[in-house]
Amino acid sequence: MLRARIPTKFRLSMYSRYAIPLSIAGSAHLLRFSTITKRNSQIENTSRLKQVPVDDSFGPSIQKLDALITIKKFQKAFKSFWATKNSKKRLGLYHSFMANKDISLLNKIALSYFDLNFFKSRSSIATKIFTDLVDKDATCEQILEFLEYLAWLRRESGIPTMKYTINENLLLQVVNKFPKSLYHLLFHRVIYSGLFIPEETVMNKVFKDLREGNNLDRYVSEVSNLPKSNYLLDSHKLSTEEMDNIQHIYSFNMCYKLINNIIKRGNREKSETYLELYNQKLFAYQTSKSDTNSKYIDVTNKYYLLIFRYTLMFNPSQRDMVLKSIQEKGLPITEKYLFLYLEYTQNMGDSQEFMATVNRILKFYGEDISDTAVSTVIDQIFKLMRHHRVSDIKVITGYYCRFFREGQDLLTKLGILSYIYDNSVSREVSNLPQISKDNDDEIIVKTQLQKLRYGAIYTLADVYIGLFRSIHETHSLRESTLCDLFECYISTVREIQSWEDDANLKELELRTHPLSSKRLQDKILKIFIDEALKLKNLELANYFLEQSTTNIKYCLLTATPFNMVIEAGRHSDLELSVRWFVYLQEHEMQLNFHAVSGLIKELTKIGRTDQAEELYTKILLKNCSRIDDRKILEIAANSCWELPSPSK
Repeated sequence: MLRARIPTKFRLSMYSRYAIPLSIAGSAHLLRFSTITKRNSQIENTSRLKQVPVDDSFGPSIQKLDALITIKKFQKAFKSFWATKNSKKRLGLYHSFMANKDISLLNKIALSYFDLNFFKSRSSIATKIFTDLVDKDATCEQILEFLEYLAWLRRESGIPTMKYTINENLLLQVVNKFPKSLYHLLFHRVIYSGLFIPEETVMNKVFKDLREGNNLDRYVSEVSNLPKSNYLLDSHKLSTEEMDNIQHIYSFNMCYKLINNIIKRGNREKSETYLELYNQKLFAYQTSKSDTNSKYIDVTNKYYLLIFRYTLMFNPSQRDMVLKSIQEKGLPITEKYLFLYLEYTQNMGDSQEFMATVNRILKFYGEDISDTAVSTVIDQIFKLMRHHRVSDIKVITGYYCRFFREGQDLLTKLGILSYIYDNSVSREVSNLPQISKDNDDEIIVKTQLQKLRYGAIYTLADVYIGLFRSIHETHSLRESTLCDLFECYISTVREIQSWEDDANLKELELRTHPLSSKRLQDKILKIFIDEALKLKNLELANYFLEQSTTNIKYCLLTATPFNMVIEAGRHSDLELSVRWFVYLQEHEMQLNFHAVSGLIKELTKIGRTDQAEELYTKILLKNCSRIDDRKILEIAANSCWELPSPSK
């Protein structure tokens, strides 16, 4: 039954508890952990190459040929090591080499790289060398040379599964030596050297920065190799070596994020290639671990989540069948599936189909739906109304009141319902009609939706967006109305946050209230400032900002609302802009380049060059990764200020 629903090439091996046999999975896919006999002749051949002295300082003199046993009296013993079939005798020879002080660490690690049996020794020696590099304050070039040396050994061994480990703290010290501009080289060398990458590691940060970087960075993160000619990812065909790296060296977490991005780009062929690599990686992991291992279950879930995303992108008619098939295999249908489904339907732009999908999903979950799933559904509904520019504020507030137990009470305190139904802003409403909780929509009649007392702050922000959109489409917004709505908002915030300190009111569960100090963000503040600036009233925008930053606690307050006022004031009220700029500096908040550069231009224009230079030297030169404003550079040059370095 399942075979017809999930593409054959993406089904897990028949030995998996969760999956269907892979039609293409033959003996070629099984990992072989035996030593390949032809490596004996490889070693014998390399011993006849040019001899290069081994330098234990691990400096720039490191070359690939350092892998040779360079001391002649050990060459014969080295060959006999590979010719020895007696495992005990071979192990004795190995330990004698390791204990001999005349053999360098580089040669010792070379010896361990040609047999999987010596994994622990290989990792131990690599750790010693990395520690020495860190202790001696080695340069990035020296570290990269050593990684290249390890990569050469791994390549010569002929074993793609060859790995070594180093301590996470040591790896962190190594990574910290590299600027972001060299992350692509570090990542490339680390992967090719065979470093074991766990799911939680500092390399995740390197990987993330590469995925979010320039074309070269993204190329290296996805391919593991450096490009030979161009950075065109979608046209690149993976080599055998690159596929080995992705299958054997990349962590499951890295593979998951890569495939997610590839599917989003709409590249079907490449998506299938990477899904197959994930499949083989999963099969290899299963053969070496217990089938009940929690990590195996987790990475299996991620695999099927990718399959579902693939289905939505390239074969959407099968989405319900695939979802049901996954459930039949005993895997949990988590909120991530729900989010993908809703995201897909929302992108179709059909609101009726979206609501129908919501209802089908709720029936699919039944009574076991979690609060998180409910919250996800509701957030997506409000997001849909925002994107489709729903201007009927009664529809928007009606949903909000029905979705949340305290929704009607909150919208009343905020003055929103009184404005809609009484045509005046007040914290009480007299003409509110009965809001029925009965509706043909499954999402309304499901009692579990009433589990939630309050919506998230961004859901409440969507209500404000809908409110002002409705006002603009029917008549112009009066300043008095905007002020009254803000006063209701800020009064409610102060009221809720004052209750948080009252021990007698803890049972109100204010921790989940969107205006509490644990939940409040600056989304609604930005909406009010934006509306004030649309009215060309900088004084009112400034008042909103002052009131919202006085004795108000936030879980997230960004520099955006400040930059909105700074940018608006630099032409009409420069002193105001400078005052808020100083506030941002004092509170160590993120500074906006355009807002700062605008201030510098205005200060220069009115002759306050000392203040302009202070902003330039203390802010732009220190905080901006790049200064690409020609006017600012001209001002700096003409005023004999310090010019940015070439990298900026």
